[in-house]
Amino acid sequence: EFRRVLFRSFIGLQQYKTAQEYLQKAIAIFKEKKHPRIITAYGRLGLVELKLGTTSKAKEYFSLYNELAKDKDNALGAYYQALYHTVIGDLQKALDFLEEAVAKGYTNRVHLTQEELLTPLHNSPRYQAVVEHLSKDKENKK
Repeated sequence: EFRRVLFRSFIGLQQYKTAQEYLQKAIAIFKEKKHPRIITAYGRLGLVELKLGTTSKAKEYFSLYNELAKDKDNALGAYYQALYHTVIGDLQKALDFLEEAVAKGYTNRVHLTQEELLTPLHNSPRYQAVVEHLSKDKENKK
């Protein structure tokens, strides 16, 4: 639990190099112990690599996440792919993945609207429709 809080705090504070180091150490430990949290660590490390501008590494970690997660969290895997494709400039594919993420159950509107990596999508009607859909879902659940 402590490590998870630690990873989040470094990412939240934008201390990506430190988060990268801790996540790499965690992955080494998780691999050795065959621990299921390795899946989450791969996803977070992919995100950190995107923040650091190393898209090839991010792609590698997101692929590992998706390979291991399979049926567990396809929504988050699709969201990670949306981030990756936005960063590499393939905005139509990013929007495809964003729509897929929401269709598979991704509901974190805050991440969708406040993640700076998604800023290039903000003017797209497809992006706005996704955000609006999540807003309506949230209102309907009240």
